[in-house]
Amino acid sequence: MTRIDSSLHRRITALECQVRECRRDARRYRRILLTLGMGLMGVFTLAATIGPSVPEVLQARRLEVIGADGQVVFAATAAPLGGQLDLWSNGEQNVARLSVNADGGDLALFNTAGHNVLGAYAAPGGGHIAIWNSEGQLALRGQADAAGGRLELIDARTHGTVFAARTGPHGGLISVSHNEGGEVFVASATDEGGVSEIFDRAGKVHLSWRATQQGGALTVYNPKGSAVFATGADQEGAGMLTIADSGGHRRFTVHGGDEGGLTGTFGPGDEPLVIAGAVGPAGEGAVELFNGQGDRIFAATVNAQGGGRLELADGAGGVVLSADSTTDMGVAVNLMHSSGTTLLHAGGRAQGGLLSLMNANGDTVATVGTADSGQGGALLLKNGGGRNVFHAGYDVDGDGLVTVWADGGRTRRTITPK
Repeated sequence: MTRIDSSLHRRITALECQVRECRRDARRYRRILLTLGMGLMGVFTLAATIGPSVPEVLQARRLEVIGADGQVVFAATAAPLGGQLDLWSNGEQNVARLSVNADGGDLALFNTAGHNVLGAYAAPGGGHIAIWNSEGQLALRGQADAAGGRLELIDARTHGTVFAARTGPHGGLISVSHNEGGEVFVASATDEGGVSEIFDRAGKVHLSWRATQQGGALTVYNPKGSAVFATGADQEGAGMLTIADSGGHRRFTVHGGDEGGLTGTFGPGDEPLVIAGAVGPAGEGAVELFNGQGDRIFAATVNAQGGGRLELADGAGGVVLSADSTTDMGVAVNLMHSSGTTLLHAGGRAQGGLLSLMNANGDTVATVGTADSGQGGALLLKNGGGRNVFHAGYDVDGDGLVTVWADGGRTRRTITPK
């Protein structure tokens, strides 16, 4: 073998070794890539199946959220009574807080000056709410309890309640108070309707108006608390008015009934002194005067015939004089004893005047007046039994005529000048 052949043989042999080594490396790389591909496929498949891994519970005693400037803007804290959430503004002011009190939740809002301006919280009776002004002074308060709700407006200068609205025994109740204390106005619902009262600074009522079963009623009180003026509707729905003295005793009344108006003036003991107005179904006018004991001593009314009637009475109220205007007799006047027995009657008729005298029993014993013919006078006397005993008059010729009866009226004697 020549030198050239030997060198060529060595080269060929080296090439064959390199080819076999390259084949072995290629098979090894293919197995690694295959294994890596299968592993990645399994990982992707598992990730697609179970999704991202997230913790179910995050526990901490305080959680803070930081703003872009690195300051805390939100915090969740474990407080002694429960959880607490706080919010801060970009100016580092704590402007809101939600926490827990002994009865439930508690919400507080603050302004940028740090003053509490709103609060809402649970209390034993229910929810409470409060509003403060920008200086931190309480201005409004509301609450709920077993009876209902209550709302109050507070004077920021005196810190006193000046307006309140709440539920009362029969419905709503509103009160207005002076800023230095003391209610001056109260309006509420009653079992008959609404009622309102106005008070002075000392708490004494001065004016009251209310709804009743008959209608509206208004009462005015003096500083002593006595009702001095009252008006309203009576049982029939008519209007009435009462004026009283400083002690609350009525002195004057006005009443409007279906018959007409009626006024009354009363004395110190509430006894009537003067009654004037319309009385009776037809509404006839009447005036009555009374003495200090309440006995009627004078009356001017309308009689049954539509004419006028006057009555005078004694101190005990017994009528002793009456006068009536009549259709056929003009005026009729009666004088009576305090017992009511008529003792004298005077009247008029077409023929002329007539006067009758009665005894204590009310029997007519003497009559004098114009004769029936209307041409002259006549006198008739009777005994206690009502029988004629004497008559004086005139005959058809105009001459005098006297008649006397005897024996119980069985015997009569006439005397004439002829």
